Amino acid sequence: MKKYQMLFAGESWLTHNMEVKGWDDFSVGGYGTEIHRVRAAMEDFAEITHLPSHEVGEKFPATMEELYAACQAVTDPSIGRYGLAMSAIDAEDGTFQFIPFLYAFGGDVYDVDSEASVAALEYLVDMIENGYM
Repeated sequence: MKKYQMLFAGESWLTHNMEVKGWDDFSVGGYGTEIHRVRAAMEDFAEITHLPSHEVGEKFPATMEELYAACQAVTDPSIGRYGLAMSAIDAEDGTFQFIPFLYAFGGDVYDVDSEASVAALEYLVDMIENGYM
């Protein structure tokens, strides 16, 4: 079976804990991720490249134009690689996938028929029609 190539951005965190034993306290830090669970759940149909949260600010596209160009550059349907994927379930959870795009274009959840909101939807429609997602 053909495997999809996926970039998974985020899902990592830094921790800082203070432990107290008697009169002494110790500061303990750490790094966590659950990407191994995602990889295990998707191993039959996806090869995942993980971009940890602390690297997203440097390596992820900063503008909608950069995101579009990156999606265009990496999309190759012959090997199952698309620039963008999102959950599109038929429930309110699917709405949460659209909200970041809505805000990125200056739209608002209380004014979904504004020009900015329509531009956000047109952006995603264009990505779909061009095969980038």
